[in-house]
Amino acid sequence: MICMLIFKDYSMLIVTIYLLILSLLTFSTSGDINAYGIFHDKKLADKIPSFSDPVISDQKLNEKINKNSSLPENSKIKDEETKDGLTKLLPSELTVVTQVNNEGGGKKNPSDFTTQVDGNNPNPSSFPGDSEGIIVKLDQGKYSVSESGPSDYTVSKSGSCSGTINPGQTKTCTITNTYNSPVLTGTLKVVKKVVNNGGGSKRPSNFTITVNGKDPQPTSFPGSSAGVNVNLKKGSYSVTEVSLSDYNADYSSGCLGTMNPGDKITCTITNLYQPEDQSAQLIVIKNVVNNSNNDDSATKLKPTAFTIKVSGNDPSPRSFPGRSGSGITVTLDPGSYSVTEKGPLGYSTNYSNGCEGKIKSGQTKVCIITNVVNPPQPVIPPQSQLSVTGTISGFTSPYGMAFKSDNNLLYVTNSGVLNSNASISVINTTTNNFDASIPVDDNPKAIIYNSANDLIYVTNYNSGIISIINTTTNLITDTINIGNFLGTGLSGIEVNPFNNTIYVTNSGLNIISIINGTYNIIMGNISQTIGKFFSPDGIAYNYDNGNLYVTNRGSDTVSVINSTTKTLVKIISTGGIAPSSIIYNPVNNYLYVANTGSGTVSVINGTTNNVVKNISTGAGPIGITYNEYNGNIYVTNSINGTVTVIDGLLNTVIDTIDVFASDNNLTGITFNSNNENVYVANTNAGSISILG
Repeated sequence: MICMLIFKDYSMLIVTIYLLILSLLTFSTSGDINAYGIFHDKKLADKIPSFSDPVISDQKLNEKINKNSSLPENSKIKDEETKDGLTKLLPSELTVVTQVNNEGGGKKNPSDFTTQVDGNNPNPSSFPGDSEGIIVKLDQGKYSVSESGPSDYTVSKSGSCSGTINPGQTKTCTITNTYNSPVLTGTLKVVKKVVNNGGGSKRPSNFTITVNGKDPQPTSFPGSSAGVNVNLKKGSYSVTEVSLSDYNADYSSGCLGTMNPGDKITCTITNLYQPEDQSAQLIVIKNVVNNSNNDDSATKLKPTAFTIKVSGNDPSPRSFPGRSGSGITVTLDPGSYSVTEKGPLGYSTNYSNGCEGKIKSGQTKVCIITNVVNPPQPVIPPQSQLSVTGTISGFTSPYGMAFKSDNNLLYVTNSGVLNSNASISVINTTTNNFDASIPVDDNPKAIIYNSANDLIYVTNYNSGIISIINTTTNLITDTINIGNFLGTGLSGIEVNPFNNTIYVTNSGLNIISIINGTYNIIMGNISQTIGKFFSPDGIAYNYDNGNLYVTNRGSDTVSVINSTTKTLVKIISTGGIAPSSIIYNPVNNYLYVANTGSGTVSVINGTTNNVVKNISTGAGPIGITYNEYNGNIYVTNSINGTVTVIDGLLNTVIDTIDVFASDNNLTGITFNSNNENVYVANTNAGSISILG
């Protein structure tokens, strides 16, 4: 009974104490308690359980404890300190440093750039750049840093400007902004070319090049065929090189000038191998005494009527018309030499001591050749005394011919059939046998021997190509593309032996092309506007006055061109129809024009440039040549198969030679100065007739 009373009296007190202890235990694990039970009264009142609250199970209690296993950052507990199972984590820090490189003229500061940090609760997340660095606190996880600012700067970032950050980890992100200075330089590309034709062995890298100007980079360097780029600031510049013996230098226009920022200029330096000249010089002067008896009625020949030949070690020119006054200067290598001539009959020849002997390197000698007219002889009526003495067969539409007296070779163009089988046949005129056959381009027509360089030049009518033949090897040594155009029509060709220049008529384009015979390159053209050309065909060079005479088939005229100034001297009306071939006769200083359409030959005085006579020939005169000994003119008549012979002193027909039947189509014709035979091309018959 007593026990029951005691329990009854204290039962309420025991229950009250139990509930109080249970409440305190619950409060100690709550996430709302600040530092072990320090909290606001209001929160405490809200958390005091009532007797009606359900009892928290152990499982739910553990979940709540795990959820709040770390303390908030504002907890007064030290970092990483653990109390009753609660741990405060270390903070994560990212220091962002902004750098600015203003080299080259930039003026911005780090604060002119705005930095943005993306990640888990970064603080601060956006701010102006700072060279000392801005500390950003953020939660663990992935992050990245970006920036915005002036557009004339290039941004680069260190590796720590993006990635993953762990609790308590500290990282530094460095952003560098580099000023993009405006372009202050231009680029000069220096290209080096070396031409070793003739035995040179140097390479572009053997030449040292120097660029002068404002701060060139690089300044000096070995030459390169691919080119070397040099940066130059604004201003004038020039390019030079250290010269090497036996090489000359040619600078393009880009090797000297003014450079502006952003310019791109190319300078090309070309070195041509030219060994130091060890040659000698021989001056050949030609004098002609025409009238020893002071008889004004006698024929007076000019020096150009005589052809001079120099034999020796590589003479240039080796053959040329005579010239009085200062004469012709011939360069040749040291050694033995001799000078001979061929010319009209009726003159005696006297050679000075300098016309043969030995010559040393660098030495200059003078050869004077004097021709004196012989006393008058009884007048003999002119006659040609020519007839067909032989025929050479085996050609394919032969057309043009050229003779080289040094080796007795005759070169014949085979124009072929339908642009096939085009070639040059080489005939030994001593045996009349074929020595060689040289393939060329389409439809070869005109052909000429250049005594200045010992080469043969061939016009290919349809292709616009000039084929060049080495007369020693009888092989094609070079080609020149005049212009591959529809209707190009390369036809006539002529040589100026004094300066080694070749002239080619282009009937399709109405121009005259000029070729440098030393380098075999095109030097330029004489246009239709200047020359008044209309289907130009034949061309001849006047040794006496240096003029070119060009036949115009379309206008029945001859254009006279000053070969030095490339200007028109005169337009001559021939009085005939369709003038084609033309030849200069140095024996009488006349030019002879074959008028194919009218069956005549026009005779032009080379001094007055007037037509002095029109001579009737056979039908369709087309080919023309002359005898350098007596001045006679030979004309092929293509329609009736005859050759007309004209006396070059009287300008009268002295003979007509029947070569073959009227349908034979005679075309080209040439004179052999060694045996004095005349060779005639029979195009339809595919043969060459020999007149002797």
